[in-house]
Amino acid sequence: MRTMYDAVTAANIPRDAQMVAGYIDRIVLAPWTAADWARFPNAIHVTIVKKPTTNDGHVLDVEPGDATPAQAPGWVRMRRDSGADPTVYCDLATWGSVRAAFRNQGVAEPHYWIAHYDGDPSWSAGWAESGVVAKQFRGNVPPGVDISSVADHWPGVDSNGGELVATSQEIDAIAQATVSALMSRTVGTGEPETKTQLPFSTMVRYTQFDASKINGVLTRLDALGAKVAGATAEEIAAALLPGLAAAVAAELAQEPGINDEDAQRIAQAVTDRTAALLGASAPPAAGQ
Repeated sequence: MRTMYDAVTAANIPRDAQMVAGYIDRIVLAPWTAADWARFPNAIHVTIVKKPTTNDGHVLDVEPGDATPAQAPGWVRMRRDSGADPTVYCDLATWGSVRAAFRNQGVAEPHYWIAHYDGDPSWSAGWAESGVVAKQFRGNVPPGVDISSVADHWPGVDSNGGELVATSQEIDAIAQATVSALMSRTVGTGEPETKTQLPFSTMVRYTQFDASKINGVLTRLDALGAKVAGATAEEIAAALLPGLAAAVAAELAQEPGINDEDAQRIAQAVTDRTAALLGASAPPAAGQ
């Protein structure tokens, strides 16, 4: 874990900070100036925006007076379309509403920076698997700074924000194609063979979601991976798999007869097979 400081006033942050976060757009308070950022030449810089119309920054600030939970998915989609790998900041009490907004709008969830002022830099179980990359555990510490614990790798920040392996449209297209492949089977012994659509309950019973069924769909990841010059397989997987799993889950949620256990099993099969194609390790499914 690393330590990050953020503040409205850059001068409140220690000059030797390992990571610093500051604002780059304005609603009421002025954003950081170039001189503010220059105070920390050796730190990793994390840029925050307040307005969901600002097509810039690593992080969208979701809190009263800034962006709302319902506005977060639109900003994330906009940033992904620009090639970024975005993060949303919110407090723990608001996180559920933010996640629901992504599900309701059919947008794959981003990374999360969660505020929970319990004074403990450690994270709760399951947070990392749910996309959390930072926890703001102390707020308004004199002379006026917030302190966060940060993952050793923050996709979109440590990769300078421009190396997302796929756009949101590409991730959604892969998810839709994957679900289509899982939901159909070839029938008949003569030519030509035909595809039939299986009810979800029948598919669960007969196919058991064999991961080999999605091989053809996911081989397109080779082309997507080539978009990331110099990235390792693990970096590509970190950028792609959370969004792909979330998009697949969103697609499956629309199917009749689905239950959480089956959805989790499918998501794990998809991420396992995708990781294998990329030559990377797959993350555990959410809730495991």
